[in-house]
Amino acid sequence: MLLLASVSAFATVHSVSSERALRNLSACASTDTVVLTHDITMTQDFTPMCKDGFYGVFDGGNHTISNLEISGSPRQNIAFIAILGKDGVVKNINFAKPSISVAGWIVGSGTSIAVVVGELQGGSVANVHVIDGRVNVQSLLGVADAGGIVGTAESGVIDESGGTINISNSGWLEYSNVGGICGRVTGDVTLNSVTYAGNADALIGAGGNNVTSVDKYGAITVSGKGSVKTAVIDGAYSESDKVEIKQNVVVNSITLNRAFNAGKIATLYIPFEIDVAKINKAAVYKFKTVVKNEEDGRWKFKVSTAETVKPNTPYVIVPEGTQVTFDITAPVTLNTTTEGEVTAANNWEFVGAYQYKKFTIDSDNPIYLFADQAQDGAKLGEFVKIGEGAFINPMRAYLVYHKSAAMQKSARGNFGSGIALPDELDIEIENEKGVVVQTGTLNTVTGDVRMDRWFDLKGRRLNSRPTAKGTYFNNGKRVVIK
Repeated sequence: MLLLASVSAFATVHSVSSERALRNLSACASTDTVVLTHDITMTQDFTPMCKDGFYGVFDGGNHTISNLEISGSPRQNIAFIAILGKDGVVKNINFAKPSISVAGWIVGSGTSIAVVVGELQGGSVANVHVIDGRVNVQSLLGVADAGGIVGTAESGVIDESGGTINISNSGWLEYSNVGGICGRVTGDVTLNSVTYAGNADALIGAGGNNVTSVDKYGAITVSGKGSVKTAVIDGAYSESDKVEIKQNVVVNSITLNRAFNAGKIATLYIPFEIDVAKINKAAVYKFKTVVKNEEDGRWKFKVSTAETVKPNTPYVIVPEGTQVTFDITAPVTLNTTTEGEVTAANNWEFVGAYQYKKFTIDSDNPIYLFADQAQDGAKLGEFVKIGEGAFINPMRAYLVYHKSAAMQKSARGNFGSGIALPDELDIEIENEKGVVVQTGTLNTVTGDVRMDRWFDLKGRRLNSRPTAKGTYFNNGKRVVIK
C-alpha cells in the first residue's frame, strides 16, 4: 500500500510497506521523500528508480529489502536508484541477496551498474549495507563501470556503508572497471568508514585520485586523499568500540591528541613501530621485570630506557610538557595483530588497552593504574591500586597481578594464591647501560609517589644535589655539574 502525504508544494512523502508500493516508486518525483516502514521481500524484477535523477531522501528506517533483482541492457544505469543527484540521500537500508546484471553489446561506454546507485552525482549514501550481493557484467565490447555500492561516482559521499558483494565480469572483452565499493570515480568523492568483502581487487576500479577516504578504528581515525594518509589518535576516546586494524594501514603522519602532565608518569600503547628518537618531548621506558626483594619483601616494577617503541607493546613515558608528538619522515604501518613484546614476569603483567574499559574488583587479579588526573585521593602520575568503577582510556596500559598462576595470560612465575598483596610498589628506571637513574616508592593504597632525584653514573643514590664537579642523573636525565 502506498500512502501519500504532502509536506510542501513540491515534495511528497511516500510511506512504503510492500513490494507493490516499492515498484510504484520507479516513476516517483525526483524530490520526493521515501520512508520504508517494513522489511520487503521482492518476487519480481525491479525497475531502477528515477532514471533521470533522484534528489530527494530515501530513508530505509534500517529495514531490509531481500532478493532484489535488476537486469538490463547496456547504455543505461542499472541499480536500485539509477542516478542520485545533488542533495539526494539514500540511507539506513540493507539489501539481502540482491542480484544485479547487465548483458549484451556495449559500444563505447555509458553503463553504470551497482546494487545501490548507478551514478552518484553529488548525493550521499549513508549506512547502507549489502549482504551476499552479486553484480554481473557480460559485455562483448566497450566499458562498463561496475561497483558494489555505486557504479560511477562523479561527486558525493559514501558514508559507513559496504558489505559482501561479488562482482563478475565474464564478457568476451573484459574491459569493465570493477571496484568493491565503486567501479569508477571521476571527481571529488569522500569514502567515510566503508567496508567491503568480496572478490574485487580494490575498493575503486578506476580513477580515485580525488577520493578522500576516512576510516575509523575506535580511537584512531585515518583520513587522506590518494596515497597520502594521516592518522589521528583521540587520547580521550570513551566509546566502547575497540581499535582493531587487522590488515596493514599505511599512513604518512600521526597526531596524538592527548593532554599529558609535565614530568608525571604516564603510559603509552600504540599499533605501530617508531624510534624513541622520533618521539618528541618525552622519555620512554620499556618493561623489564617485576621482582620481589626477598630481604625486605618489597616488589619493584623495573623499566629501562627504550630505543624503539614496538607495536602493541605497553611502555612507560615521562612527558616534558602537555603534548607528545611523533616526528615521522617515512610511511608508518598500523596493525593491531602484530605480536608485541612480552611484558610479564613473576605473576605480574603490564597490559595495553585499545578501548575504553571500566574495571571491576577482582581479588585474584588486582589492577594498578597510573593516574592521569587528580581525583579520589590519587595524584597525577601516581601508581594506584584501583577501586570499583576505575577506568582506563585507550592507548594506555595498566599493571595486573595474577594471584593464581592458572589465571595468567602470559605471566611467568609460580606464586601461590596466599601471597600478600603489596601496599607499596617500588619503581626503578634504568638507562641504556643498565644503571639506575631514578627510583621511587609507590603507595598503591594512597597513590603517593616518593621519587629519589639524584644518582651518580654507577646508579648510586645521592641524598641531595651534588656539589662536586662531574656527570650525574637528575630525574632520569644526564646533568653535568661544572
